[in-house]
Amino acid sequence: MATIDDYFSLAERDLRDLLGAKISHGITTEGLHRIYGRPEPREVWVLLPRSSRKVCFSRSALVFSGDEARLLRAYAQALHEFSEVPRSFAPAASGDVLTRAIAVRCTDDTNNSRTLETVMQSIVQYATRTYEGVRIAMNMCLDLNAQETGVPLTSFLDEAWAPVMGSGLVTAVRLAGDGSALSVIDLEFTQDSDILAPDSFTALAEWTGSTGRIGLSVTRSGEVYLFANQQLLFARRNSRWRGFPLDLVKGSGWFGSTKRQLSPPVKGAILTSLLDASAAHHGACIGILARDQVKTGIAKLLAPDDSWSSESHIPSRMINQTHFQALSRRRRLELLSMDGATLLDQSGRILAGGAILKVRGGSPGGGRTAAAQALSRYGVGIKVSQDGPIKAFVQENGEMVEQFSMG
Repeated sequence: MATIDDYFSLAERDLRDLLGAKISHGITTEGLHRIYGRPEPREVWVLLPRSSRKVCFSRSALVFSGDEARLLRAYAQALHEFSEVPRSFAPAASGDVLTRAIAVRCTDDTNNSRTLETVMQSIVQYATRTYEGVRIAMNMCLDLNAQETGVPLTSFLDEAWAPVMGSGLVTAVRLAGDGSALSVIDLEFTQDSDILAPDSFTALAEWTGSTGRIGLSVTRSGEVYLFANQQLLFARRNSRWRGFPLDLVKGSGWFGSTKRQLSPPVKGAILTSLLDASAAHHGACIGILARDQVKTGIAKLLAPDDSWSSESHIPSRMINQTHFQALSRRRRLELLSMDGATLLDQSGRILAGGAILKVRGGSPGGGRTAAAQALSRYGVGIKVSQDGPIKAFVQENGEMVEQFSMG
């Protein structure tokens, strides 16, 4: 059987990035009979199998939602079931623990969760395939309400022509409630700005607006995205599932404990653009300066030539818009893709784009991390890594705090 250290390493690998949380080493607790707990809104723990040790996770700002609690409870149960697996089979079986927990979080009963779990396992294996030398791409629409029975999914995926089915931005393979393949369908998109998904996947995400609908997509980069309730919930990158607690991020105050707020249109434009940058793997850095910090922040961080207040500034004339939320999603992504940082004020007014900030060199997290942390002194600094994760920083009582992390 696996050891306590094995269980701890597995929980750390699975949950730290998925939750965007800090991990505490195993804490011994005598007489503990529950396998999961949430003693504080921003703290959760999972009991390690065959021990009295629990592994704790905490976040600085975002509380753990009810959906995340459900996932963690399912994870704890799956982890304890995994403890019965002989050690020789443990490496292959360990990957199923988190998959099962995600499936439980996204569905409403045991039968549905087992179907989704099987589909997730199939699509993860399928993501490694190529077709005529090119990595495959495919959208799948799992309709848990559909009572029909189609072609078994494994049989469908084994067909030589399967890789071209549902491979467009607005096509998908529709799956029945038992996970079998029914047909290839066209996806419709109505330009709903409330859909929190990367731009390339908005049609698939919109399809998931009804109860019992789950969207999955394999990309040509080998990543897997999972959508429900018209938003991105999880992405599998570098062989790890990552979480996107978008409802929590959208509903939180991004400026820490202060009473400063962003209007919904500004926050929505920034949030969808962060998802676009994450999915496109461009990397990005964006700062939102508080109203009372705009002048100081510009003076401390920008060279005079980088400010868009100058009438001679060529990029600002080319963009031809004063506010970030007035730009199309594609143009916002182009702005964020410029080498350097994008600066906004609380109203969404563009203060600078492609700006090289005055920050100290040698940051252990790289240039974007250093820039985002410098911006946090005057509001909120957000970094999107080229490999996808998004992190936001603020200053609280003179100390830098990770306001939220996802992906």
